[in-house]
Amino acid sequence: MNKKIYDSVLGRLAVEVPLFAETMLNNALKNIGATPSDVTPFQMKTAITTYIEPMLEKTLGQNRGIKEIGSGIIHIDKKGKILNASPSVYRLLPDLEKRKFIAKSNLVANII
Repeated sequence: MNKKIYDSVLGRLAVEVPLFAETMLNNALKNIGATPSDVTPFQMKTAITTYIEPMLEKTLGQNRGIKEIGSGIIHIDKKGKILNASPSVYRLLPDLEKRKFIAKSNLVANII
């Protein structure tokens, strides 16, 4: 079960910082005296708030909580024009960066 916690957080981090996710997470766990196989939910939360979130803020220049890490959020207007999107969406949908993308309800539903 504990490895599932680790894998879940690692997957979210990998979207944001693919080259550093595993090292970042392992170092945070090491700092609190845990390993991927024995980390508890409380220890993981401590590692995230104490070590990972500050590193992400420094690296990405954004302060986001763990619930937002790795998730793709797109805000659209009534006509389907994209108003803004989270950084992970831009990585997953490169055309969005060029603003050639118009959101369609079925596509947004598939992304979510």
